[in-house]
Amino acid sequence: MDVIEAIKGRRSVRRYKEDPVPGELIERILDAARWAPTGGNIQPWRFVVVKDKILLALLKKVSPGYLGDAPLAIVICSEKERSYRVGGPLAKDYLTIADCSMAAANITLAAHALGLGTCVVKSFSHNAVKELLNIPSGVEPELIVVVGYPANTPKPPPREPLEKVTYLNRYGENFQKWEVETMEKKVEQTGNDYIFELILFLATSAQGCLNEPPLYGPFRLLDAISRLIDLPDYGGSLAQDPFLKELKNFIDSRKFLVMYDVEGFKRAIDEVVMRLTNEAKNRYLKSQG
Repeated sequence: MDVIEAIKGRRSVRRYKEDPVPGELIERILDAARWAPTGGNIQPWRFVVVKDKILLALLKKVSPGYLGDAPLAIVICSEKERSYRVGGPLAKDYLTIADCSMAAANITLAAHALGLGTCVVKSFSHNAVKELLNIPSGVEPELIVVVGYPANTPKPPPREPLEKVTYLNRYGENFQKWEVETMEKKVEQTGNDYIFELILFLATSAQGCLNEPPLYGPFRLLDAISRLIDLPDYGGSLAQDPFLKELKNFIDSRKFLVMYDVEGFKRAIDEVVMRLTNEAKNRYLKSQG
């Protein structure tokens, strides 16, 4: 099933058949969930698959938003404490919820593509769900996704027209303008403009680092080096320097290791420092004849 077709065809189902969901389909749905976007690759989600009928009935009793008798529920939890240790307050208070929401979206789309129905539930007693499912301290239930074969297919709810909820470039500007505009206005930038933009990037990066993982500071600085090499230098471009061009390529190919390979990221920084040191030494010796 095409992803756009899945997005438009998905419905919140509240009446289900009694047929159990095969284990193979459950695994495919959960696999789709773990491939959802995640800030800083923290992957804060933990999934509790509930199939026991008695436990499902109890879960339903403490969840006012849980309608229908589906044979399966997936409780999406977030590891709040670990997220705080890795990513600070921003990860704990916001990214965990955003990440779990995106995982829920993947679950609903994958389930629909496999012929299943779902309904995402947020209305439930957190403490009761934690008690029922033995969820430990530092981990919080965020969403319940009810899953099963739909007994009926609800009609699509009305949606606001695209032009009513979308703007072009600035809030309030008619999105339909793009249909008649054939070319973008070309803005000439000076070297000072680029430097100003770099200063703005560094300032906002410093601001962002207050709530980001500690390693994001070195990441921002590496990224700034890459951006600096791209700046015009009033007589050409720093990127025309073969050494700097290669260094930029190396940085751009390694900087995102911060998301999933911290040790590799640290080695990349060491490599950048040594490349710069050796090049500085070679240029010095060359200038001495």
